[in-house]
Amino acid sequence: MRTPISVARGWKLALTMCGSALALAAGSQAYAQDAAPADASANAGSADTQSADRIEEIVVTARYRKENLQATPLAITALSGDDLAARSVTNVTDLSGQAPNLTINPGGAGYGPAAFATIRGIGMNDFSLAFEPGVAMYIDGVYEARPIGAAMDLLDLEQIEVLRGPQGTLFGQNAIGGAIHLISKKPDGNGGGYIEATMGRFDRRAIKASFDATLVPDRVFVRLSGSSNTRDGYFKVYDFACAHPDLAGSLLPTTTAKDCQVDTEGDVNIQTMRGAIRFIATDNLEFNVVADYENQHQKQPADKLAVIATSGDGAGYTPVWNATVAIPFYGIPYDDRFVTNSPYSSYNNFRSDITGLDYPNRNDVKQYGVSGTLDWRLGDHISLKSITAYRHYRADFGVNSSGSPLAINLTDEHDPHRQFSQELTLSGDNGPIEWTVGGYYYDGHDGDFGTAEVYPPTIIAFYFDDEQDQSNKAAFVHAVYHATEKLSVTGGIRYTDEKKSISILRRSLIDDELLFPVTDLSERDKKWSPMANIAYQWTPDVMTYIQVATGFRGGGFSPRPNDQTQIKSFGSESLTSYEAGFKSSLFDRRVRLNGAVFYSKYKGIQLPSLYVDDNNIIATVTQNVGKAHMEGAELELEIRPVTGFELNANAGYLHYKNDDLGSAAGVGGGPTLDTVPARTPKFTFSAGAQYEIPTAAGWTITPRADLVYQSKVYFNSSNTEFSSQDGYALVNARITFLAPGGDWSFAVFGTNLTNKVYSTGALDLIDGFGTGELSIAPPREWGVTARRSF
Repeated sequence: MRTPISVARGWKLALTMCGSALALAAGSQAYAQDAAPADASANAGSADTQSADRIEEIVVTARYRKENLQATPLAITALSGDDLAARSVTNVTDLSGQAPNLTINPGGAGYGPAAFATIRGIGMNDFSLAFEPGVAMYIDGVYEARPIGAAMDLLDLEQIEVLRGPQGTLFGQNAIGGAIHLISKKPDGNGGGYIEATMGRFDRRAIKASFDATLVPDRVFVRLSGSSNTRDGYFKVYDFACAHPDLAGSLLPTTTAKDCQVDTEGDVNIQTMRGAIRFIATDNLEFNVVADYENQHQKQPADKLAVIATSGDGAGYTPVWNATVAIPFYGIPYDDRFVTNSPYSSYNNFRSDITGLDYPNRNDVKQYGVSGTLDWRLGDHISLKSITAYRHYRADFGVNSSGSPLAINLTDEHDPHRQFSQELTLSGDNGPIEWTVGGYYYDGHDGDFGTAEVYPPTIIAFYFDDEQDQSNKAAFVHAVYHATEKLSVTGGIRYTDEKKSISILRRSLIDDELLFPVTDLSERDKKWSPMANIAYQWTPDVMTYIQVATGFRGGGFSPRPNDQTQIKSFGSESLTSYEAGFKSSLFDRRVRLNGAVFYSKYKGIQLPSLYVDDNNIIATVTQNVGKAHMEGAELELEIRPVTGFELNANAGYLHYKNDDLGSAAGVGGGPTLDTVPARTPKFTFSAGAQYEIPTAAGWTITPRADLVYQSKVYFNSSNTEFSSQDGYALVNARITFLAPGGDWSFAVFGTNLTNKVYSTGALDLIDGFGTGELSIAPPREWGVTARRSF
């Protein structure tokens, strides 16, 4: 009974928003008429000034063709390279909050160099190859299949497009929450480029450069870009036996340093390169080749041991561990003596004294890719596009989940990935119809191997090796029918056939015996993803639309089994979204106001559920058991009231409600009807303002301030209070000095200016191991940048 009420409320809000936009449009047209000069001479010499006052048009490719953002009936945020620089956005994770209902967080220790993106409550909270992302990430039209490696530095980008809501018809599998498309700059042969250097807190040193050149006049162009970004860790690791010899038991100090510091966490060490060649064979045929490489050689993220429970219901196996291992081996118990007073420090250790194995303090990934894009205009009304791509990475990372010098739960992990993809599309227009048909093929391989030591309740030290193969074949059609000059109707559908297979091995490090026989499993899923959209252009400046869209997330296999009976497969989950929105350019293009409301039905949700194996051991496996619905609203605003002044803001609201948990209901530590997905705030808000101040000496000074806010989030599906972060706001600022002629610029910037202490993730093992860790975000930072353009 709740659904019709919610839908009705959503459509009522949509009509209210659209009506408000129409009223503003009428007022803005009247304003434009009133503000028009009395004669043509009054306008002489003011064209440049008027152009600077107006908000420029943005071209997007969300529907596989170039369109004006304001004429595209979808919820899209587009950020240019200049926008990213002004807002101090240098990494994919910095995009969090730059669009409504969007969060992106880095993975904590043990989750590798990953980025977890969430849009409208659909995302990902685990790097494991068992799971698929809920937000699809694309680089120049190429799907980036895994979250590891996605936390990349942004280099020489033309634009980033954030598409909110399911994009299953055109972007395919795993775009159930939305899609993020990174678009790099194409070579144009103008001989231009830049070099930029940055220095800042924690010995930050960064340099980036780009150069564009012509190889063959009017035919072949090349663009080369590169960057190096380093910063010391802001999180200090101390030697416990050095700092507290009277409490260290049999632990021996590993340093004689006065402050007892032995290491850091949370550093940055990333080198990136990109090369692009553009070949214009004829006026109708163009070929682009792009190759990129990135090396991240870093220490593990800043994970803070925050809780050690030694007794009671929340102690987990800690009393057993203390009695059987800690006190006999170390002479001391595992307790709160290992919790430091500062949020930016720990007594972590990266070696097991029991087995003698090292678990390196690292969070590394090397990745590269190459793609070739063919654009061929076959005639006046038909074009062919082909994108062929290969990508590869290998990640190496480790973690000590005890956050102390005592070895409880340690992992040294290695994750290789390779993928090949091919997309072929044919697009055209026949009178009032614009159409696209296409096919897609993906072939990928993932591995996850390494060593792990898990002690309570018994000593388990084992080697693991999981190998997964995945293929995806799809065909799609998408068409826009312009019924009149103002009314357009869009429809599309995609068919996807996905296959997955996995091989799982566990071998004891103690006696070299298999913990259980090597297990092979395979699954196949076939899905249809339709969509429909109706848009109406009320005036040249105001458009409204309604849409029904679908998407799905691929299935997988329950992660990290320690027993053969825990190896289970689970199917895909699906989402149907009903959306209404508007796009408006008001007051003679000095104001851009866009908004949307949505109601979504979420089925087959992949949730943990209770399972009893053949040995009567209670385990948690992932199954498709849930149903939920969500509703929300989004607004985006940009204002240029006077020359040189810009104001931008966005706001998102999301209400999520589980309707049915199936067999997951009542599972200890599992979700309830009132829990929400991990990393899903109810409210998001961001705002920024800048003002260009010309000086008599020819310099232009541009101060800018930004605020990003999100409400409370949880970092697990059971919504434990420990695994949560209260709502917070971050304040960033930047002052840019542009020299006369525009060739030189200098900037002073600061991030997290209020020095807010907050976490971006949590590892809640309180009920199992009696421990809880928080991933602590960087404190206040500052820096200076110099840039030379040519």
